[in-house]
Amino acid sequence: MKPSIYDLLSKKSMSSVTVTQLNTAVSNSDVDKASIEFWSGPITIQRAMDTRTYPEGLPIPELSSISSNTIANGATAQLKPTGTEIWRIQSIISTADISVSLYDGATNATIHTGTNPQVYSNLFIDPTMYIVMANGSGDEATCNIAYHKVGL
Repeated sequence: MKPSIYDLLSKKSMSSVTVTQLNTAVSNSDVDKASIEFWSGPITIQRAMDTRTYPEGLPIPELSSISSNTIANGATAQLKPTGTEIWRIQSIISTADISVSLYDGATNATIHTGTNPQVYSNLFIDPTMYIVMANGSGDEATCNIAYHKVGL
């Protein structure tokens, strides 16, 4: 007897299930009675996971915030979602000339420098691609980043 999706993903919290685990668990592709029963599991899981996000990156009500980071001269700070969260960055502003970059753990891609406010429409971060702020201005800087949570 083939294992069910529940057997393959047992003892995993919904927030820790990865796309790779789902793809591995749903590798059944034969069309037979067992497969139909099997696919009811992934469909149920997909429906449960859909309730954790809003379509098209819309903000989840009551889960928007502003992160205020005070950064000493020569120091860095990061803004990184936890778990499997996805955040949509709305705006960035700083009190001193700092560099704000997207960071994947190995490489930076600068998205903002200076003090002028920057407004974004489709800048998303998650635990593997997050924001790092570096202050080399000579003064302490406060960087405020407004964001909406769009996925849990």
